[in-house]
Amino acid sequence: MKRTLLLLAVFVSLCNQFSFAQAKKTVSGTVRNAGGEAIPGVTITEKGTSNGAISQTDGSYRINVTPNATLVFNYIGFLKQEIKTGDGSAYNITLQEDVTGLNEVVVTGLNLPRSRKALGYSQGTVKAEQLENIGSPVNAFSALYGQVAGLKITGTALGPAGGLSINIRNAVALYEGSTNRPLFVIDGIPMLDWQTDINRSTGNGLNDLNMDDIATFDVLKGAKAAVLYGSQGANGVILITTKSGTKKKGFGVDVNLTHSQDRVWLMQEFQNEYGSGFPAAWVNPGVVDGEGFYQKNGKQAYYPTNYNFGPKMDGRQILWYDSVMRPYIAQPDNIRNFYRNGYTSSANVALQGGGENGGFRVSYTRKDYKGIFEGFKLHDNNFTFNGNIKITNRVNFKLVSTYANTFNHNSPPTNQDVFVTYGVPRQLSTELLRTQVVDPANDDYFWWAMENRQTRYPVGGIVRDGLAGNYFWNQMQNDYDNTRNHFINSATVDVDIAKGWKFQLLGGFDWVTNKNEQKEKLRRPLSMGEGGRYYLYNSTDVYYNG
Repeated sequence: MKRTLLLLAVFVSLCNQFSFAQAKKTVSGTVRNAGGEAIPGVTITEKGTSNGAISQTDGSYRINVTPNATLVFNYIGFLKQEIKTGDGSAYNITLQEDVTGLNEVVVTGLNLPRSRKALGYSQGTVKAEQLENIGSPVNAFSALYGQVAGLKITGTALGPAGGLSINIRNAVALYEGSTNRPLFVIDGIPMLDWQTDINRSTGNGLNDLNMDDIATFDVLKGAKAAVLYGSQGANGVILITTKSGTKKKGFGVDVNLTHSQDRVWLMQEFQNEYGSGFPAAWVNPGVVDGEGFYQKNGKQAYYPTNYNFGPKMDGRQILWYDSVMRPYIAQPDNIRNFYRNGYTSSANVALQGGGENGGFRVSYTRKDYKGIFEGFKLHDNNFTFNGNIKITNRVNFKLVSTYANTFNHNSPPTNQDVFVTYGVPRQLSTELLRTQVVDPANDDYFWWAMENRQTRYPVGGIVRDGLAGNYFWNQMQNDYDNTRNHFINSATVDVDIAKGWKFQLLGGFDWVTNKNEQKEKLRRPLSMGEGGRYYLYNSTDVYYNG
C-alpha cells in the first residue's frame, strides 16, 4: 500500500511539473530609451525567479514566463522598470534615464548653469568628488571609465600617455576621413582634438588637462544637445568645467601628492613545451636531424626562426645562435621581461581666495610618468588660473587660463611583428639578448652590426631586427622626443540686463605647438655604410572662438 501511495505521489508530481511547463508562454518586445533608440544589453528577469534574458543589438527580447508574471527591466544609467504580463504576448518598453537630483544645477552648451529638469536633452554629469579615489591620472579622461552611461572610452597599449578613443553611444562617421569623436569644450571654449596614431603616439591636447583642476565633466548626448555647435557637435559634446575661486573671505591652500606603480598585470598564456622550429611539412631535408633539431657545425643547434614548432625542450645542451653551448629549456617569462616596472607621480599645489566682489584660484601641477616600455617617460608642468570679479552690480568678468608644457621621450613603436603577429621563441633568454644590443668592445655600436655577427649568428629577423634593433636599441640609444606647449584661455563678461534677462559675451582660444625631434645614432661605422638620422618638425595649431 505504501509503495502504491508513493508511486501515486510521484505520478501526481510529474503531472504537475508537466502542466507547469506547458503553462509557460513566450513574451517578446523591444526596449528603447525616451528618444526611441534601441537599448542592447538590458537584463530582463522574471521577478522572484532566476529566469532571465538580455535584449539584442536591435533592442529586441524574448523570454518564456509563467502566466501573470512580473518582468523586471534593468540597465545601468536607467531606472528599473517592472511590468505585469497579462493575456498579451508583446510588450514594448521605454526606459527612462536615472537622473538623480532633478533640481541639480548643471552646465549647458552655452556655459550657463540651468536646472537639470529644465534641459531638453540627455546629460550625464561626473563631479570631481566622485573620482577622488582615482587620484591624478596622466590622462584625465581615463578617470571617466564606467562613470557615464553610453560613454565609451578605449585606451591603447601605450597606457595613459597615449591617445584615447572616446565615443558617445550611437555616434557614427558618415564618410571616410570623418570622425565619430564628440566635441570637447573647456570653460566654453571648443578644444583642438585629433585622432592619434598608436605608433609612437604622444597623445593630443586632451592629454594636457589636469585632473586636479577639473570640477565637473558634463556629457551631452543626442543631436539636440549639440545644436549650438553645428556639425562639430553631431556626435555629442563633453563639457569640462575647471575649479574656480571661492567668494568667501580669506585664503586657502590645497596640496595633493599621489604616486602609483605600473606593472604588467595580465598577459596571454604561452606553451612552454616546444622550442623554435618549423612544422615538419616545411622542413628542408638536411637542415634538421632525426629528432627535429637544427644542424649547425655538425651539432644540434638553436633553430633561427620565431615559429615554435621545434623539438621538445628537454634541457639538453645545444649550440646557441652565438656559438655558445647552453641548455635547451623554456623561458616562461621572456616576453614579460621585455617590460619594466613604471610609475606615475603627481604633485599639485593650489592657492585660492576671494571676497564679496570675486575670487580666484591658481594652481601648479607637476607630473612624472615612467612607462613599462623601455626608455619611455613623460614630464608635464601645468599652470592654471581661474578668477572672477564683480565689476558693478550688473557686470561680472571671468578669466580662465591654462598653460601646459609636456615632454614625451621615446613613446614606443607598435612593433607588431614581435608583440602580435609572430611572437618570439620560447627558449629565448631576454636577459641574454639585453647584453647583445650595445657592443662596448666596438665603440658602443649595435652588437649585431659588428664582427659580421648578422651572418655568423643566425637567430631570425624577429629577434635580431624586431627585438634587439627596433625595440631595445631604438628605445635605449635613440631619442624620439615631443615637446608640446598648450595654451587654453577664455574670458567671459556677464551683464544682468533685467530680471530674467542676461547678456553673456564669451571669447577665447586653444593654441597648441608641437616640436618633434628625432636623433638616431649610427649602428655601425660610416666606413661600413650609411647610417644615423636627424629629424625636426614644428607645428602650430590655433582655434579661436568667440
